[in-house]
Amino acid sequence: MADAPPNKTLARGLDVLDTVLHANKPMRLKDVAQSMDMDMASAHRVLRTLEISGYLVRGGPERTYGPGKKIWSMAHCLPNAREAVERLHPLLQELTERTRQVAHLGVLEKGRVVLADVVLTSTARISVAQSAGDTEDVYCSAIGKALAAFAPNGQADALLDAQSFYPHTEFTIAGRDALRQELERVRKGGIAFDDREGSLDVACIAAPICDPSGCSTIAIGISTIANSLSAPIRDCEEWVSMVKDTAKRAAAHIL
Repeated sequence: MADAPPNKTLARGLDVLDTVLHANKPMRLKDVAQSMDMDMASAHRVLRTLEISGYLVRGGPERTYGPGKKIWSMAHCLPNAREAVERLHPLLQELTERTRQVAHLGVLEKGRVVLADVVLTSTARISVAQSAGDTEDVYCSAIGKALAAFAPNGQADALLDAQSFYPHTEFTIAGRDALRQELERVRKGGIAFDDREGSLDVACIAAPICDPSGCSTIAIGISTIANSLSAPIRDCEEWVSMVKDTAKRAAAHIL
């Protein structure tokens, strides 16, 4: 049986994807069209298809393109499946050492937070029990709020629609409008909190690891025993600074 000729449309789409992923700067629609020698309408159709399919995301004031959730998922299916997580693991260890609290990375999967990596602390007398693979609700998780607040365009609303808003504690966010207000605070401050919202025993801080477009598909944070705090988790300024600094350095490691 003779080999079938290659699909030119698919080949062009893959070339566009490769161009965006390997660019040395954030790419706008115009940049992609010029780089690929395509007219704007054709470039837009290809980019829009890749965006809808989850391979690219578009956001930020410049409306630039970056790797989408599917790219992260594909990375986990390759022999080097955990490369991104492994590259960030030393930063997690450092964050745990600096804060003496449990540090973790989280991603979104099917409307919930999945912890991709966790580093436990050996210095704290008592600490939060977490492990890689644990799942959390977005609306009562610091990692979830960080990811929802900086989700690629078009994904935030779908993510909010998928939440049950089950009241885990008396402090759990009660509904969509309240979560929207909380996410706006997260966007302004670049930091998210869980103040005993998922469990009365736990408080958390998290920050998004943003791509050049300002979107995030992975976040980093810490968890602590709520009763061990002398002030609300939102007032732990030293920890907030450490988490934000680590997220910024993490972005440079993987993007």
